[in-house]
Amino acid sequence: MQLIDPIIARTLVPSPAMASAGAPAAHAPAPAAAADEPAAGDLPRRPVRGWTPTDVTAWESVRRSSVLGTLDAARGVREEHPGQALSDAQRAVLGGFLSREYGLPEETVARDLERVRMYVGGPGGGGGFGGIALGHEIYLANEQTLERILSWQGRRFLAHELGHVMQWRASRDGEEPGDDLRRTRRFLGNYVAGFVVDDRWRPGAVPRGMTRWVAARLPGTERDRRPLMREIHGAHHMEVRAEQVAQRFRAGTMPQRPATDAARGALEVTPGTNPQRQEQGQGRSAGAAG
Repeated sequence: MQLIDPIIARTLVPSPAMASAGAPAAHAPAPAAAADEPAAGDLPRRPVRGWTPTDVTAWESVRRSSVLGTLDAARGVREEHPGQALSDAQRAVLGGFLSREYGLPEETVARDLERVRMYVGGPGGGGGFGGIALGHEIYLANEQTLERILSWQGRRFLAHELGHVMQWRASRDGEEPGDDLRRTRRFLGNYVAGFVVDDRWRPGAVPRGMTRWVAARLPGTERDRRPLMREIHGAHHMEVRAEQVAQRFRAGTMPQRPATDAARGALEVTPGTNPQRQEQGQGRSAGAAG
């Protein structure tokens, strides 16, 4: 889930075991802390042509608002509208990256990304979150948030929410009819359990968040005094993991050199190709032309 206000960047606590944990609701904060070193691979270092879908439609969710909408998901209440899909470019760039980060087969990740749909309202409305991911559905607070997550500038937010989709996938094996609903229930159960203990049986988000909340109010401390619920959210191991991966994605797509070659334009990614090699090839062609 993505909180509208930045809250997680300063609470990133690396944990090698977090990658395989299942997580429900997805929140992604807007942190300012330095990200981990980007993983080597196929990430483009400049805006990708066609990144934002051509026609962005704010489909309203039929599920109820906030926590009640999460219960609707656990009950198997289906969306009636088609929802907003990812673009080909988003799937092409993020597919391999998410596969490596979460240890999932690329074919499985590709299928999941094709099924991702975004809605406005529902579980994402009224809870103070910018976005919540439940299975293949991502719920945004409003139309403006939908436009932001689908933009190149919102790629960290998108990577965070898709990270929760990957956590959902990893929470249970199986592809039989009904497995998606069982996986969603397991996903939600894992997330709720994370408030008590994390995936390594250490204190969970509630005790850790409360400790940070108290520590921020001790005399002489210079730490930001965030609301208690934001501290708890930021301490949840599923959120920490999703945010670490999202920040690596953003860092891996930042320009490596000054924007002196803006004339080269945006990178065009063809689904099924390596964006980094494509970028290098386009760069050589542009250099020869110049």
